[in-house]
Amino acid sequence: SRARIRFPCFPPDRTPLTMFRTAQFITGKFATKKVFLEDKTYGLALDALTKACSDILVVSPKGDKVLLGKRKVHPQPDWWLIGGRSRPGQSPQLAASANVNRELKINAAPSRFEVVGNYNLVWQFRQQEPKSNGTADISTVHALTLTEEEFKVSQQSMFEKAEYEEVKWTPITTVLEGDFSPALKQFVHDLCSLRKFRSLEKATNESQSDKDIAALARDLIKWHGSAPSSGSAVTHVDFDEATRKYTSRHAKLDPDDVDASAAKPAAAGPPGEDAKQKKKKSKQP
Repeated sequence: SRARIRFPCFPPDRTPLTMFRTAQFITGKFATKKVFLEDKTYGLALDALTKACSDILVVSPKGDKVLLGKRKVHPQPDWWLIGGRSRPGQSPQLAASANVNRELKINAAPSRFEVVGNYNLVWQFRQQEPKSNGTADISTVHALTLTEEEFKVSQQSMFEKAEYEEVKWTPITTVLEGDFSPALKQFVHDLCSLRKFRSLEKATNESQSDKDIAALARDLIKWHGSAPSSGSAVTHVDFDEATRKYTSRHAKLDPDDVDASAAKPAAAGPPGEDAKQKKKKSKQP
């Protein structure tokens, strides 16, 4: 008889493998603090820090559509997925659960959120002043498939009207083939990669034929390699808000490249300001 094959490290009663995951390591005892920043302070924080976000591709019960909102505000005034910042100490899944609860009034357990991928998002503009300073995020994108009951609830709540112009269930094929943000198209493409991985995992665990497993593996590798940003380290995106049209170009990192912001000398300030700034910086950890 043929031996049953399983992926190592993850027995049936443990968390299944995912193509991507965001593991959390907590050192010592960390207590989350509730802190509110005034607008000016928050603007300075956006200039100095990269935000951690937990965003969600909310998937219809049949798995053929994702819930998208047409945003009115920057940094992405177009079709986008739901989500938001994660709080210090929250796992990405816990933050995703809180964001879905806030946006859709659906209380989904963190364990239901599958990690699709981790992405670096940089925006030229933001909603907070000064708007032209832009903002940057590290986003963990999750997939949450709704039950039929949750599907009904989601159609009633439909996000905050002050932030969204329109909300609709959009076929996955429409996102992949349509004129949407290249980042959003990448998220959905990677969601399909995750599904193909699940099929491969299932076939292996069920000890299906080597021929079938090999076919699924080839399909996964071929699909994953056809991603919009495949082989590119950076995708530069231009968005015309008037026509809502996207253009993009891809670039690979050169090992000899230097961060321009690190190499560029700081702009000169008022007399004596440089000495003050150096003194302040020397005190920072």
